[in-house]
Amino acid sequence: MPTTTTPQDEHADRDRTGADDTRTDVVAASTTTRRSTPDEPTAPQIGGQPTAEATDVPSTVTVRAWWDPGLTGTGHDPRGEYAERFWLGIVGPSTLLLLRRFARGLEQHPGGFRVGLADTARALGLGSGTGRNSPVVRTIDRARTFGLARTLDTGDLAVRTLLPPLSRRHVARLPESLRRSHDAWLDAERRRPG
Repeated sequence: MPTTTTPQDEHADRDRTGADDTRTDVVAASTTTRRSTPDEPTAPQIGGQPTAEATDVPSTVTVRAWWDPGLTGTGHDPRGEYAERFWLGIVGPSTLLLLRRFARGLEQHPGGFRVGLADTARALGLGSGTGRNSPVVRTIDRARTFGLARTLDTGDLAVRTLLPPLSRRHVARLPESLRRSHDAWLDAERRRPG
């Protein structure tokens, strides 16, 4: 069961990082405070269709880095040109801005950081609602739908630090001009030494 935090607690904890952070006020599938890795099973969704264990949306979320070593040579920074040119048309502006904001936060706080959903929603221009069907929760769900974020069994949100190249299915959804541009981008990457 999530605990309640005051706005003062949120502000005091927002930038708190470190491996010893074992607070459990984010919805989780279990009541343990053990830290997990992104490879462990996921917990109930933050929004979308709730499970029996999670029917409320937490007011704060701990964001953790989801490092995928398989993307070391092929992944793209969410703040980079590839993400803006090609991922934007797939996930939409709100989700891309959220990923960029979280990437910046993870760069400053590699151990993770806490965000208030209402503050994050307002910062992205999504209003201040944080219910299951609110724009900010739908934005997080969209990142998860496309495999760019996932909820850990601790309730933390793991966010990819590198975005994968678009799949052929996703490239097919782009306008013709962007499909040609994407093909040219991939050709240039293949020719690049290294």
